[in-house]
Amino acid sequence: MTTAEIYWGSVPFVVMQLAMVAMLIAFPAMVLASLDAGSKLDPTKIEIEVPQTAPGETPPIEFNDRPLTLPRQP
Repeated sequence: MTTAEIYWGSVPFVVMQLAMVAMLIAFPAMVLASLDAGSKLDPTKIEIEVPQTAPGETPPIEFNDRPLTLPRQP
C-alpha cells in the first residue's frame, strides 16, 4: 500500500466532515436548539463521597456491588 492510496482513502471522510460543517452553517438550529433547554442537573444536589483510608492503604474497588481488593504491594 502506497502513501497516495492512504491519502485517497481519507478523502471520503474529509468530504463528510466538510458536508457536516456546511450543514451547521446552513442550519445552526441543529446545535443551538439544545442550548435553549438548559441543564436539568442541579449542581447543588451533587455529593461526592471520598472513602477515608489510612496513608499507604489502597481502598477497595467495587464492581456491581462486589468488592474487589487489590493485592498489597511489599
